[in-house]
Amino acid sequence: RLLRRPLILAGGLNPENVRRAIRTVRPHGVDAHTGVEDAQGYKSPRLLHRFVAAARTAFPLIRY
Repeated sequence: RLLRRPLILAGGLNPENVRRAIRTVRPHGVDAHTGVEDAQGYKSPRLLHRFVAAARTAFPLIRY
């Protein structure tokens, strides 16, 4: 079902599940928070890069 307003998907997203989440929910954007943090709670450049790369490959595959 299509929403009338843009949706930003957040909560529990990480590099491993963001692609499937985008393809399933078809949001206009995604939010990354703890899913891209290292064990000490800092944002990990490696995880951020993987998250963005996965999201970028998923968004062109969806239609609104």
